[in-house]
Amino acid sequence: MSKSRGSTKIITEREIKQLELKPHVQNVNEKSITYSATFKLAAVQDYKKGRAPMDIFLSAGAGFDLDIIGRTKPLATNLCPSWGIGTSRDGE
Repeated sequence: MSKSRGSTKIITEREIKQLELKPHVQNVNEKSITYSATFKLAAVQDYKKGRAPMDIFLSAGAGFDLDIIGRTKPLATNLCPSWGIGTSRDGE
């Protein structure tokens, strides 16, 4: 099980090894995950088509384990704005 310091999740070595196997992960360390540009672009496009962020991260193509990345991370208020998604589906 992952350790937590404050509200920041610490990614364990075992979890890092699992994430490194994901084609949509560009880089990972104990504090952060960097997703590939391809995944970010696809996620933004899917979101703008009406797909929920949680569904994007759980899809068969992505298949992220929410116990590793965190259950709140895929929410549009967290990751998606930094990927170019505004507060609405049209990006505004």
